[in-house]
Amino acid sequence: MIGDLPLPPADLIARFADARVRALVLLGSFARGDAGPWSDLDVVRFVGADDDGAAAVTHLIADRLAVFSTVTPAQVARWFTEPEEAVKVIVGLRLYALTARLIAPSLTSDDAPLIARTAERIATTIGA
Repeated sequence: MIGDLPLPPADLIARFADARVRALVLLGSFARGDAGPWSDLDVVRFVGADDDGAAAVTHLIADRLAVFSTVTPAQVARWFTEPEEAVKVIVGLRLYALTARLIAPSLTSDDAPLIARTAERIATTIGA
């Protein structure tokens, strides 16, 4: 739960959100409320400009590993335009990719080639 964070939310925001950051998003076991004694803190920083992106950085906060990833507007746009990027971040698409791979070969409509190519790209990306 939020109360179990190694720092109060306001302190996390003050420490890790600067003028470039549009949002901080808590993920993983802390977000689900089932963090254990060895759980790390997973946070995504959504920034407002593409040149504000940086590799993931780690910190030690109150004896917990904290991993901060940065996401740019261009990355978010790719989630909605490139199937292989969407599958990496939208868990529900993984199931769709597996289902579409089974169904797509049997399609006969005019759009079947597009659907089949998209399903194949998604399935290939996730190693299905």
